[in-house]
Amino acid sequence: MDTIVALSSGALPAGVAVVRISGPDAFGVLKQVTGMNTEDPRCSKRAFVLADIFDPLSDERLDRGLVLPFKGPHSFTGEDVIELHLHGSRAVVDQLLASLSRLENVRLAEPGEFTRRAYVNGKMNLVDAEALGDLIQAQTKAQRRHANLITDGKLVATYNGWRDLVLRSRAMIEADIDFADEDDVPGSLVDIVFAEIRDLIDQIEVQIQRTEVADRIREGFRIVIFGAPNAGKSTLLNVLAGREAAIVADIPGTTRDMIEVQLDLSGFLVHITDTAGIRDSDEVVEQIGVSRARDAALDADLVLNLSSDGYWEEVCSDSSGSFEEVKVLSKSDLAKRVGEANADVSVSAKSGEGLDKLVNLVTARIEKTMGVLNERSGGNRRQASKMRGALELLKSIDAQDPLEINAESLRLAAIQLSELIGDVSHEELLGEIFSSFCIGK
Repeated sequence: MDTIVALSSGALPAGVAVVRISGPDAFGVLKQVTGMNTEDPRCSKRAFVLADIFDPLSDERLDRGLVLPFKGPHSFTGEDVIELHLHGSRAVVDQLLASLSRLENVRLAEPGEFTRRAYVNGKMNLVDAEALGDLIQAQTKAQRRHANLITDGKLVATYNGWRDLVLRSRAMIEADIDFADEDDVPGSLVDIVFAEIRDLIDQIEVQIQRTEVADRIREGFRIVIFGAPNAGKSTLLNVLAGREAAIVADIPGTTRDMIEVQLDLSGFLVHITDTAGIRDSDEVVEQIGVSRARDAALDADLVLNLSSDGYWEEVCSDSSGSFEEVKVLSKSDLAKRVGEANADVSVSAKSGEGLDKLVNLVTARIEKTMGVLNERSGGNRRQASKMRGALELLKSIDAQDPLEINAESLRLAAIQLSELIGDVSHEELLGEIFSSFCIGK
């Protein structure tokens, strides 16, 4: 196996740069860049050592920094690991990495390869590894909290409990098959199995709901600003974004296409989209914009339906779409307006009146959507796919079917749940998961 090396800290230049080395030749590399060897007592203490750092090919002194050795398996990857804490100079780090990668059996790490080795060496399970990836990519408070919620071990314990129940149920059914003529195998065991499986089905369905909400936290909530021309949609977008993201003019139909901004709203990642004004038009381009506005509203998590005159455009004429709607009476700084009693909130993007109330209202709607989590973590799409696979098999179990068929369904369901936590993983799947990590992690 190769020894891998990469910059594990942030972009250069920086105050400090951390170069991580992991693999069977890690301590050999350490000797070449510092002169320290495995017999050096400082290598076994897992403590920082101040040392000169040399180019292993030219023996040129590159820097003076801290060395932190980890003897496997007591390291992040489970292998021998060396961390070099250098000054964050691009010239120093680039030359060091270039020279290290030219050593025999040493190469630059691929994205996520350190974490992948930690998983392969049993230092973490696949669910924890995915949560670590979420934590690294977290941009908001909600994303950070949810990623940390997964790593508390409760989610993995839940998944393990499901798999153990399915394995136990299968064993009970197979015992009934093998010892059908024996008096010491109670017939009621099969009835207990079916009752437990029905309860498990309910638990998995709830967890799939949590996962769908977790996807919203991870990917962002979709909010669409909707309404007639000149209702103040683009102005509201600019105020929420804190910049001139959309062109604002008194001419109706200024916004033809959708304009999206991403922002942190009260700790949540949201994507807010300004849309074309809803009206009948003979102009082809504007018709396309109106059609796209309606489609975006139907796909949104929340629609801010703006009106400046108390008459709100209808988002859809039937029950299609899963969005929630907030009726916003805009331009409240001009005068008290007709329809104010029917509005959820009145705002003035110009004076700022009502904007805090609008943000609080939107935040409350998002938190309501998150309520299904109840301080419990949701998984991700990969995990949801495995849950749905197991769920389909469990729902196929029928007391009227031969026990052999039900036992096979339980066997296949157990495989799905094992893959859920990573006990059975395919090379392509691991490659896909860890490729989303940054290099050096």
